[in-house]
Amino acid sequence: MTVRSEIARGAAEMFSDRYVSRCGMHLACLEARFDEINSKSRQKDSDGFMLGARAEQVNEIDSIAHDDTRELFNTHQEIVSAYNLCREYVTEIRKLQKRLGIDDDTLVSATDLWNSQGVHMKALLASYDGAR
Repeated sequence: MTVRSEIARGAAEMFSDRYVSRCGMHLACLEARFDEINSKSRQKDSDGFMLGARAEQVNEIDSIAHDDTRELFNTHQEIVSAYNLCREYVTEIRKLQKRLGIDDDTLVSATDLWNSQGVHMKALLASYDGAR
């Protein structure tokens, strides 16, 4: 498999209904599911897979954290935790990109990610880079 196909596979795995849709708008549930997946994936999956997975995780968590109804389903602490987790994941994404020699354009084209507000993934990553 190529690195691009592994990135796409990782993103697709995280986006699959069996993980995301079960949590709805609950950030704590989503974080717990991603923690469970991450524990399993780190043992057996490639850096490319993890890069795609992390990108999709940031996309999903950020989308919920910025939703107008987030306070109906999440506490203030859960929302703050979600933003912190996104910063952690973006730090890991940057390390994986460096290790694999993958720039943002390649990552975006491999995953075809956009957040729910139509903001390109590159802008989303940059927003968390600046928030460190």
